[in-house]
Amino acid sequence: MSGQGTRAQSVFDYAIGASLFIVVVVGVIAFMPSAFSALNDDGGVSAGDRLIADRAAENLVESGFARTEDGRLKAHCVVAYFEGSGICGFESGQTPGIDAGIAERHPINVTIEADFRTLSNERERLCWDTDTDSLKRLGSTACADSSDVSLTAGSKAKENVNYVTVSRAATIGGREVYVLVRSW
Repeated sequence: MSGQGTRAQSVFDYAIGASLFIVVVVGVIAFMPSAFSALNDDGGVSAGDRLIADRAAENLVESGFARTEDGRLKAHCVVAYFEGSGICGFESGQTPGIDAGIAERHPINVTIEADFRTLSNERERLCWDTDTDSLKRLGSTACADSSDVSLTAGSKAKENVNYVTVSRAATIGGREVYVLVRSW
């Protein structure tokens, strides 16, 4: 009975076993992040989108809207931005990204909102009533005039599935407002 039952493990058998073990371990390590990605998925929003929105909000509130030392925004600069006027350093007309300090290829939406109801946490979009030179709720009768300026610019963020929103608090004409910048 020579050769039967007395054969030891060869180098070839060991190499196959070690290779299979390594392939299985690498496969498990590669699969684990994708197995749990649905639990913390941002829905396609990248870190770049967050940086773009943050930079645009900072540029507009701190310099574009000519923030005063006491934190108030100059109403005529805010209105100029949303009208596409060339005053207060805005040069691009109807391109909100360029005037916010980012490249034109990055789509953004800039909206100013405020909480008009004292017991509600709901913010409402605003317009600038040119007759009274004051902020009004968008959709109110005061903002029905064609000369009034809606304080929203850029494409609609709701038409895009994945977007990030950055908010900055400020004051315009004695009213606390929120400058919202959305990027996708």
